[in-house]
Amino acid sequence: MDYSICKGSSFNSQELQSLLIIYDVCCQWRKRFQDRLAANKGLSLPDSIPTNGIEYAVGKFHLSAHVQQCYVTHTLNYVRGAGQLDGELMETIWGSLKGIVQSMRSMSFEHRREALDHQIRDHNWRKLVSCSMLHHIQ
Repeated sequence: MDYSICKGSSFNSQELQSLLIIYDVCCQWRKRFQDRLAANKGLSLPDSIPTNGIEYAVGKFHLSAHVQQCYVTHTLNYVRGAGQLDGELMETIWGSLKGIVQSMRSMSFEHRREALDHQIRDHNWRKLVSCSMLHHIQ
């Protein structure tokens, strides 16, 4: 998780000034995040992000299984700029990725990346079309 956050936040982020990290167990994971960064020379966040510029939250689906204190401190409802985000994006597309997982095992990195990109674009297109159809019915 640390590696993913560091690499993801450093990609094309010269002017990034804040970071919102949404993770199923963020309430526990965040406790030693700064210590782990300091202990590992290979992990770092962009210099443009101050330590107090990081917001931590738990996705709405997973938050219901946490204790009351987690809800108060890690709900997306109170994070400025988060809007009506649910924080569960990856879980919503897993079902559509199931159909290609077996064939991806034998693909090269570039082919796998292209196949995932195609599948996720298709998922987004279907979602957009279904939203417009729902709007048209009403």
